[in-house]
Amino acid sequence: MRPVRHLIPTLSVGLATMVLVARGALDHWIITQAAGLAMSRIDPIVSSNSVSGHVHNIMGASNFNSVLNSVDVQQQAKCTSTNLIDDLSSYWDPYLYYRFSNNTYQPILSQSRIYYFTKGGNVTAFPQGLRMISGLAMSRNASAMQSLGVMIACDGGQQTQYLPTYSTTPSCSVVNMAIYFPSCGLASGDLDSSDHFSHMAWPQSYNGSQLYDDPNGVYCPDSHPIKYPTIFLETNYQLSDQQTWRDDENVLVLAHGDTTGLAYHADFVMGWRDGVLENAIAACGSGTNGPNPADNPAACSAFAGRVNQTAAYACRLEGDIPDEDVGLYRPLDALPGCNPLWTADMADTKPACNSTTSPSFVGPTVYFENVLVSRGSSLRGPSEPGHLQEQHGFSVQTLTNQFDMHIPMALEAASNTSLDFLSTLTPSLGDAGASFVLPWGYSDGSDDGSVSVGTCEEIVAGEAGSGSASAGIASASAASSASAISASASIGTMTNADLAAATTSSSSALAGAASSSSGAASGDTYATATADAVSTSTSTSASGKKCRRRRSLGQRDTVKKGINAHKARRGGHSHDHSSF
Repeated sequence: MRPVRHLIPTLSVGLATMVLVARGALDHWIITQAAGLAMSRIDPIVSSNSVSGHVHNIMGASNFNSVLNSVDVQQQAKCTSTNLIDDLSSYWDPYLYYRFSNNTYQPILSQSRIYYFTKGGNVTAFPQGLRMISGLAMSRNASAMQSLGVMIACDGGQQTQYLPTYSTTPSCSVVNMAIYFPSCGLASGDLDSSDHFSHMAWPQSYNGSQLYDDPNGVYCPDSHPIKYPTIFLETNYQLSDQQTWRDDENVLVLAHGDTTGLAYHADFVMGWRDGVLENAIAACGSGTNGPNPADNPAACSAFAGRVNQTAAYACRLEGDIPDEDVGLYRPLDALPGCNPLWTADMADTKPACNSTTSPSFVGPTVYFENVLVSRGSSLRGPSEPGHLQEQHGFSVQTLTNQFDMHIPMALEAASNTSLDFLSTLTPSLGDAGASFVLPWGYSDGSDDGSVSVGTCEEIVAGEAGSGSASAGIASASAASSASAISASASIGTMTNADLAAATTSSSSALAGAASSSSGAASGDTYATATADAVSTSTSTSASGKKCRRRRSLGQRDTVKKGINAHKARRGGHSHDHSSF
């Protein structure tokens, strides 16, 4: 019989989350800021080259897309949304929504951080290309091996596998969603398995003389003898003033409809730059004489000069997103995809869905930004690094999370991406004066030439699920690349010739689509913005919507000045342009 599951007590004050570890334990570092790269229905592990079943909170490498990158391509990401700039891995998990009493849904503002534990004396770095899923998505089973790592709490209270409800937690302001990934691998070094879990196993700890599965244990079972770092992904969701805690069992809903929390899960793809993870384990891992980095990763020599929070916030998704509203602008009548409420009184297998419609992939036209540091704090205040506190014989790592979000959107309401027009589009999500809709494609954190920028026509057509209309243009490149990549061998074996073929194919497809699309959804020809495209034009979509779009990425500095002035007019805090 398995012993009582391993529970880690936590404390929380406002947005600060505190995770307790043994005093002086030299066994971990924390990626203290993992900004959201996208909030979208993309999942390259489960739903390759298609729109995934539910919305994910996506963090990490900027070239995340619907097709699993080869090792070489993953390393070509322009940036990462984590503040350790050498971590080009990808992390994603289902987003948490708030359900209003009128049965509409809205995302909850969040920020994440990622722990790397190196317990044990023989920890080795993940091989490039390794990927895995922890937790369950299509079923609910508290005793399932996959669910052992789920840790959910409210305001830093007792961690369980269940979402808090009013009956169990009469007061809740911050929902702490967290999950461990298994950290023991096969002797063969397999990168994946059919269920994306069984090539990995949980580490173990001793309870007296008996070994038991412990998500943050030290020893690996004989079946999976290779000990990798243990990843602990933690996302803190703060309810807004409008998202009141009320007496209803289904206030909190995961993006795929689960209201219990038992179907919480997360995905990981290894992408650390070569040698960095190995060096960090050697310099600062368990059993070394190095410092215990904890929430100050810069203290580890392997990360010296490689911690950059500004760069993390400035990083932008490079590719396309499904053409749909995920609730950032206005609450939704239903969760994106086909995801009705999956309540506690229903069967533990996810309800079947007969919907066959799916949006197209398009380039974003605008992005949602929230610059709230914490309720009652000034906008865009200075970052507050974590610090150590002593309490009850434990070392406590604390971090005030900044909900400084730059989430790409395919927003049909943004028929004009001029700042004057966008100033009239005030998102309902977030406290007054903290949320904005701004033009996509202007950032110091990414190579502007690599960021896909869509058009109004593409979005109008794509929301109707029209793959042959203008929305098809933005996805032509991705589709062609996906076809070439899928035809190649398994991850990590894609050759330069494969990449060249994919690039040539996608470029030809994009050119052909742009040429043939004239009149499909508007009266002119359009394509993804490029650095040397400088004109602004107006056209009418098939729906009659007037679409005015800016084509110039070369006007970035002018746009940044306009963004600053725009926020000043709205009462926002004038801040460093480098974040755009």
